[in-house]
Amino acid sequence: VVVPARQDFYGVGVIESWAAARPVVGNTCGELRHLIQPDVTGYMVDQEAGSLSWGLCKICENREHARWMGKQGWQQVQSGFLWDTMAKRTEDLYIELLGLQEAPHTPLPRRPRPLAQALGEDALPVLRLCRLLSLAFGGDGTLSCLGSDFGWNGKVDYPRKGNEYSDKLARIPTELARDKSSKNKFLAMFQMALLRTERCLQWLADPVPNVVLQEERKQALVLTRGCAIFAFNFSAKNLPSLSFSIPQLKGVSCEFKTVLNTQDHRFGGSATTAQCVVAVNDGEMQLFLVAQSAMVLAPTAHADALLTDKTLQLRSADSFIDLLDSAASPVTQAPALSFEDLAAAAREAAAKKQQAAAAAKEAAAAEQLTFKRAKEAQAAAGANELPCLPKADARREGYGAAPAPNASEASEVKREGGGWLQKFW
Repeated sequence: VVVPARQDFYGVGVIESWAAARPVVGNTCGELRHLIQPDVTGYMVDQEAGSLSWGLCKICENREHARWMGKQGWQQVQSGFLWDTMAKRTEDLYIELLGLQEAPHTPLPRRPRPLAQALGEDALPVLRLCRLLSLAFGGDGTLSCLGSDFGWNGKVDYPRKGNEYSDKLARIPTELARDKSSKNKFLAMFQMALLRTERCLQWLADPVPNVVLQEERKQALVLTRGCAIFAFNFSAKNLPSLSFSIPQLKGVSCEFKTVLNTQDHRFGGSATTAQCVVAVNDGEMQLFLVAQSAMVLAPTAHADALLTDKTLQLRSADSFIDLLDSAASPVTQAPALSFEDLAAAAREAAAKKQQAAAAAKEAAAAEQLTFKRAKEAQAAAGANELPCLPKADARREGYGAAPAPNASEASEVKREGGGWLQKFW
């Protein structure tokens, strides 16, 4: 096949020729010079008649070699230009740009059913899951589901000859995010909360996420990044007791709080906005995850820092829409913290607590010894009254000068055969 084009930026004609197992004679222009391998898949010629006739003569000189070159072109199409191959290369490029090479991936069989049927009546929970997953595994770029921050999935078409240069579809209708009667407002507020939470916790500063749990049967995923814990439940059933271990916190006991819940009622879910405290005991944690939900947990100090962000504390999506026309509040930014730093701080706090407990125990033992010696001295001297301890010790331990017994008490103690001191101490 001869491709005498003076401009060819795609080389589609060359690829189609190879798909038919035909060698190609093409000009040295555009993409052709990068596609054709001389004497392997065809010949390259200059843009003049004599050079073009030379290429045709080379093909006719050796028909067997020409057939061999056609087969080489066919093999090149099979290895690099089939739709499945090109789709896989495009997918790999997106995964690389998003930094998702380490993300767990399980190929699922394709089912011939519409996407709306697969997602069910309400796709918002799945959309929130996907957005949080993309930002948890994200790199320098992030992926927005359905093409916009507020979930609009309409068509975009710029003015061109085919649509008579119409600009009707040449814009994204951002006014939908301000419509209080639509569900777009929920996804818009979720996107805001997601981005501001990341700005505070700075988990993207940690270059690589760490997957600590991947349950295919339960459709659950737990990963850590920075100082945050991400827990996902992709199934349609609740997970009442999802247990997992965090290796970086082995031997450490501390508390985490939920700072983001995809099922928050402000995002169109059913959960409350109250922060839930989850204990970590020796690196072990247990969570309750409702169906098709995910949550982000952070150390208590960092979670409390988010409470100062006025925008994140808005109580409804309608309040967020009312805030769009006003100046946004500054983003609260907590200091960057890793799990190693958290474990070291927890161990240091535990050591200080043990030292304080030991010091208090020694002080209590010293006070008891002082009282014992005073009691022995009082008994040896036969005195009727114990010397008072210092006022601070008397207030702390309940000690003080015992009142002298009255006549009835003295007679009662005498009958019992003991000193009146035993009655009061």
